[in-house]
Amino acid sequence: MSAKIRSTIRAALALALCLTAAAVVEPPDAAAASVVQACSLINRDDVRQATGADPFVDPESAAGGTICNVGTGELKLYTGPDSWQAWETTRKAFKQDKVPTTPVTGFGER
Repeated sequence: MSAKIRSTIRAALALALCLTAAAVVEPPDAAAASVVQACSLINRDDVRQATGADPFVDPESAAGGTICNVGTGELKLYTGPDSWQAWETTRKAFKQDKVPTTPVTGFGER
């Protein structure tokens, strides 16, 4: 993974962790989807930087690797043709669907 992508992911995590939100990733094919593991994109230091608090736990994978729990923070990766709809459903469930979002190049593009 390039340093630029990793840096972009870390910047996006601050917002994602504060809102318990998610990243939408559209991989080019099913093989790519199986390679991406949410916990490979986040660690305790990322959560500490974004929230100012130590999560007191290491990242824990869930849902086949598409979710990574780090204390009170959670990173979700949505993949595939219905990923945008799943992301919007999650935003509505957390009553975040009216909150403005900030596009990040390479993430959530349709």
